[in-house]
Amino acid sequence: MNRLRELNLEGNLLESLPDLAFQNLHRLRSLNVAFNNLGDFNFGAFENVGNLAHLSVDVSHNDLQALRVNRSFAYPLNNIVSLDFSHNNISTVDVTFFEPVANELKILNLSRNILSEISPDNIGQLSRLMHLDVSFNKLETIELNTFMACRRLKSVDFAFNRLSSLHPTLFNGKTRLSYVDVSGNALTSLPEQLFQRTSLQIFKAADNKLTEIPVKALNPVQSTLR
Repeated sequence: MNRLRELNLEGNLLESLPDLAFQNLHRLRSLNVAFNNLGDFNFGAFENVGNLAHLSVDVSHNDLQALRVNRSFAYPLNNIVSLDFSHNNISTVDVTFFEPVANELKILNLSRNILSEISPDNIGQLSRLMHLDVSFNKLETIELNTFMACRRLKSVDFAFNRLSSLHPTLFNGKTRLSYVDVSGNALTSLPEQLFQRTSLQIFKAADNKLTEIPVKALNPVQSTLR
């Protein structure tokens, strides 16, 4: 078992992940528990997995309604680099839920849930986050400092939410940011400073309420846009 690299438990009847469920699977790279009946997500299941693993975990299509803090284990966890929570019914994320993986998580998928907000207190902890997908939720605002610590951020997908505006300095200093999708929102304009000091290559804003081409917002990234 200690040589196992992929574990696919998709499409079963799992209701929980007990503490130490995957201990000593030092080479595990992929865990798929999608399409089960999980009602919560327990980081304690990954204690003692080992630091050799760079683990991607798929928890999509379950029964998650909230991401609640679990502190019954020693943390941080230095092995989980990707988490897929898409296609659940998540409405809230506890303030310090992502704290156990704050120093390693690179990819986070929260799409197709019912989140009304993300904040510096949860997403903002993820110092190595590179790719964030929160499309198809109910987000109405994105707090100013949500990405303050996310200096490696490369792509953000806000498509099909309820955003009517974006803070002018939301992406300030995100020099690696190359992809932003805000399609399917209610944006009427874009701040001139929005993409300053980014490396934006691809920008999608279909199906909003823009009344003019956002030339001023895109001017700072003329040299990098594709």
